[in-house]
Amino acid sequence: MTTDKIKITMSERRPLTIDPELWPVIAQADWYNGQHDSQANTIRWIKVRQHADGRRIVYGFQRAGNGGQPTGTRNPEAGFLLPAGADEDETIRALRRVGGVIDDDGLAEQCIGDLPAEEIDSAPVGSGVALPVDRLTMLLALLVQARPHCPADLQAEIFAALQGA
Repeated sequence: MTTDKIKITMSERRPLTIDPELWPVIAQADWYNGQHDSQANTIRWIKVRQHADGRRIVYGFQRAGNGGQPTGTRNPEAGFLLPAGADEDETIRALRRVGGVIDDDGLAEQCIGDLPAEEIDSAPVGSGVALPVDRLTMLLALLVQARPHCPADLQAEIFAALQGA
């Protein structure tokens, strides 16, 4: 199936042309003034698209609705291409930047809320670095040698915790 490519206006770089089937929408939010979008004078929306390789495009715009706009109305657009492996904070920063350009921070917040939820049930506690107990014991012994002022009761508490680990 062939789809029409879409052109996305970017900030700080030339526009992108993409195949929307290869860049599905993973989050979006829209706004229009009036009771019905078909009567709106102004519409705004923000979208986040993600390619299978992990790259993301965060973009949005304000445009005239079917109800028309006053002459001279500014219709800003913004977009940012994020590299594969970019963390979620970068996506959120890009959403906030787009919201600022189109003058609708609330719409950016709605789009942030529409992002896929972060799963934390199986996330590692702490730094996620795991070392065997014998290595931790050796590291503690080296620390005590280098810093002999480590109180004996604290050393004993650490060793006891390691034994229980």
